[in-house]
Amino acid sequence: MRTESLVIVTPIWRPRLDEVETAFARVTDQSNAQWARVFVAPRGLDVDWYQREFPDREIRVVDDRHLADVQSYSAWMTSPEPYEMFSDFTVMAICQTDAVLVRRLHPRDLADIDYLGAPWNPPVKALRFGRRFALHSPTGGGPIVARVFGRRLAVGNGGLSMRRTESFTRVSALLQGIVPEHFARRIHEDVYFAALGPASGLRISDAKRAGTLFCESEARSLTETGTYAGFHALEMWNPKLARLITGSVLGGPAP
Repeated sequence: MRTESLVIVTPIWRPRLDEVETAFARVTDQSNAQWARVFVAPRGLDVDWYQREFPDREIRVVDDRHLADVQSYSAWMTSPEPYEMFSDFTVMAICQTDAVLVRRLHPRDLADIDYLGAPWNPPVKALRFGRRFALHSPTGGGPIVARVFGRRLAVGNGGLSMRRTESFTRVSALLQGIVPEHFARRIHEDVYFAALGPASGLRISDAKRAGTLFCESEARSLTETGTYAGFHALEMWNPKLARLITGSVLGGPAP
């Protein structure tokens, strides 16, 4: 039986992180020091700052076009390539620059499932008509027919997520043969997998389980980290808690 292993992957596209992002990365390193941690960078990016500031992290490079913008990154993540790139690990944890891990992850967090991301609250709605799709999200809007009749997708945000690499390699290849390319490029990759993955065998966590591990919008009312392992977009939802978490690496919490 293959030994379960985990890698924490952070996509980068700028020559350096800002102060909060740097602090988030250091907290993540401290809380998950036993796992491999990798920056994924466009081939043309100057990575000297990352090599100097994070010498314990590996840097793997990809074609510039994959990280040219949000849409390009999202389209790349719907392909088998990023999962094949990390096929030497059983679980890939995406921890984007606006996410932070405060407690240790473990492959067993994905026991019996393939995907777990910070829950969406309110959920995204998805409606399928043969090879056509309609989506509605509270932030991005969409057709009213999707809002009224669409299936609720509560899990989950890809910016802080865990993915079983073997399953995502298989399912992403299957979906490429089914889903029109223009649609795949039009929606975020996490919604893509949440809406279409289950029909191709992708096992997605329910919201209750995902919500015990990762937190996004629910962080707005928190005063401490509680039992959560990680947060996405915490600087936006709860900057005071973000400062509390990063205090140890920024020289003390903000007042």
